[in-house]
Amino acid sequence: MRCPDFSLRPVLSLRLFVTFFVSILSVNLFATEGVESPVLDSPVNDPSVLEADSPENGYLRLRYPPTEGVASDKSASDGNLVLDPIALDTAIVSFEPAVVDGSKPQGAGVRVDLVAAVHVGERSYYDVLNRRFADYDVVLYELVAEPETRLTPQQAERRDNPVNLMQGGMQDALGLAHQLASIDYLRGNFVRADMTPQEFLDSMQKRDESFAKMFFRMAGNALAAQSEDAGAGDLQIMAALLKPDRERQLKLAMAEQLCRFGGSLRALDGPDGSTLVTERNKKALDGLREQMALGKKRVAIFYGAAHMPDIQKRLEEDFQLRRGVVEWIEAWNLQEVNDESGKGQAGQAVNE
Repeated sequence: MRCPDFSLRPVLSLRLFVTFFVSILSVNLFATEGVESPVLDSPVNDPSVLEADSPENGYLRLRYPPTEGVASDKSASDGNLVLDPIALDTAIVSFEPAVVDGSKPQGAGVRVDLVAAVHVGERSYYDVLNRRFADYDVVLYELVAEPETRLTPQQAERRDNPVNLMQGGMQDALGLAHQLASIDYLRGNFVRADMTPQEFLDSMQKRDESFAKMFFRMAGNALAAQSEDAGAGDLQIMAALLKPDRERQLKLAMAEQLCRFGGSLRALDGPDGSTLVTERNKKALDGLREQMALGKKRVAIFYGAAHMPDIQKRLEEDFQLRRGVVEWIEAWNLQEVNDESGKGQAGQAVNE
């Protein structure tokens, strides 16, 4: 009788850890006073085929050194040497009313920017976003919390639950900062546009969702991804731990895994959407309607990158807005520390 093959278990365990980490990277637990409920930010988008004009993948990308005849958002090679990516970028994509047959469009003068986020990034990345947010009439942001919640830096720095502890540990290992502790959520033009904890839990119950079901879906997608790359991603992470520049190598490995596992996280959304993404997107757009009714013209929707394809679709179909200018912001600097060309680049706009 053939003995069971247990060799898959360590690799699958690492694969599940990476998949779970990618989820944790995008999930923030914040217990409001008297409430032990999850505060959830979004999973990140899948940029494994990175095209700036692609609605599905146009909010997060790996950027490579430019080589002749190869776009900088494609994997580049120099002879037989495959070049490492130099940055992980997020997009700010503008939407304005579409002009039909030369007539004055509905909502003329309104501009909505989708500001895609990764929830752990360079400090300079969040500094740039903080400066940019001052230019908007209103910034609609994600945070599953009670209506009057005001997120202070002290609250955001807390590591008083397992998710926050894991996030903090990985944040330290990668040498990055956390979004909730780095963005100024107390500025006057910030408006929370998300579910309350009770709305979130009620929606999950209505949809017959549970965190256990989400985990098992994640495990299934981890197995599928493992079969696709024959464990190469796992070996990359294990090798990174043994290299002298471990922090940079881990960032490279995790950035590439973010690109792959974003697809796994989107699979958690299900064919009919989910509370995690779809229902929260509806709340964000309810907030947009309210602000437009108040006469706000310059609006940012600041949500995780995985939310953006669905929000874009709803802006185009329900608001008759048309996708316009795309601007890229460097979120992770993946270059070597002693690389002069990489100094001071993190967080800067990258227009191509």
